[in-house]
Amino acid sequence: MKKYYLAPLFIVMISTLLISCGGKKVIKTAPSFEPYKFNASQYVPKVDNFLVILDTSSSMADKYGQKEKAKIAKELLTAMNQTLPELNYNGALITFGHDAHLPDKSAMLVYGPTKYSTSGFGSALNATKGPSGDSSLALAKAINASGVNLKSAQGPIAVILVSDGEKMDQAPLKAAEALLDQLFGAEETTAAMTEIDDVAALMAEPTSDETTVVDAAVSDTESAFVTDIKNRRPKPPRPGTATDSYQYLFKLMVIGEGAVGKTTLVNRYVTGTFEKDYKTTIGSQFAVKLTHVSPPEAEYSTGIKIQAWDVAGQARFKAVRKMYYSGAAGFILVFDVTRRRSFTEMSKWVQEADESIGTRVPALIVGNKTDLPDRAVPSDEAKRWAEDNGFLYMESSAKTGEGVADMFTVLAESMWNEARRISDSKKTEM
Repeated sequence: MKKYYLAPLFIVMISTLLISCGGKKVIKTAPSFEPYKFNASQYVPKVDNFLVILDTSSSMADKYGQKEKAKIAKELLTAMNQTLPELNYNGALITFGHDAHLPDKSAMLVYGPTKYSTSGFGSALNATKGPSGDSSLALAKAINASGVNLKSAQGPIAVILVSDGEKMDQAPLKAAEALLDQLFGAEETTAAMTEIDDVAALMAEPTSDETTVVDAAVSDTESAFVTDIKNRRPKPPRPGTATDSYQYLFKLMVIGEGAVGKTTLVNRYVTGTFEKDYKTTIGSQFAVKLTHVSPPEAEYSTGIKIQAWDVAGQARFKAVRKMYYSGAAGFILVFDVTRRRSFTEMSKWVQEADESIGTRVPALIVGNKTDLPDRAVPSDEAKRWAEDNGFLYMESSAKTGEGVADMFTVLAESMWNEARRISDSKKTEM
């Protein structure tokens, strides 16, 4: 009998679901949930252990829509618990942020590590205390505690951190990075890698006199296919088609060195806003948005839903990144036009993508931060490198919004063309 692999979802932060931010649409009524019953005999686990870290600090008492964030978090984990089949893996649950006056109780192991059972995990989850206390140091303690609890664990580990992300300082971030190094194995760090991981140094990296472009008004800034798509007049959808319907769903990766603006580009595309404060991405985050392509030979537009995965660029996260490439139909490789090193490192990113996906997929090279002065990478050089390696090239500014929507539309059409090519070749072989 064919065995399927089932892995508990590796979520580093679910802040987009739980955090209440100004300007974001609040979902007041959650969709109904019916647990799917997996046939345990047809699946084998892809991990041997999973750990849930649940935020029960005071900010979780705030409401998101009509419900406390703490209640939403519990409902989310209850749904997960009702869906997971009882396979041969160990589970554990840590809560943090119970009481600011009892620091020794701020992070508590409330379940496991033990062989996972739906009833055992559910009982422990239902018994967790209500929100109170401080999130910041408690989270660092919880993450550090999780590392201690998992030291003796054998085999792959999935970590699920459920938090609203509020009132966090750098202590949890450092603890999370240390935990990832422990769980996934810190690679041997060279001096060059240490420099690349120093985000503060990267963002302040001086531009050498040899590579500075005094006159940034270079006309050769994008591939001809990109220009063609940008100049097309949008076509209407087929009559009778719902506004939210789509014919294709593609997963794409947004990759590149740390601090080049990957997260800011994705956020700008999805929300239309620019976030100037830099925060290191831990693991990954993803966003979903509907776009349309209007090929010249078609009468109507084609709806394409994009699932964009933005992954951490620092070298220490390489082992974590590789798991996210599975199923990707394309990737956007971003570099910072004011930091030449982010451009010269692109070959290793292409190699990582090819190896992780298992084949060459449509890709777009994007020179970001064109709004900044002291450019270090000429447009014509970047375009030449991209096209010599078989990629499309364009430029963008997350701050001004220039090129942001276009890059996703361009790659969407490239992935659509590739999907049709593969489909047609299969028909020919039949």
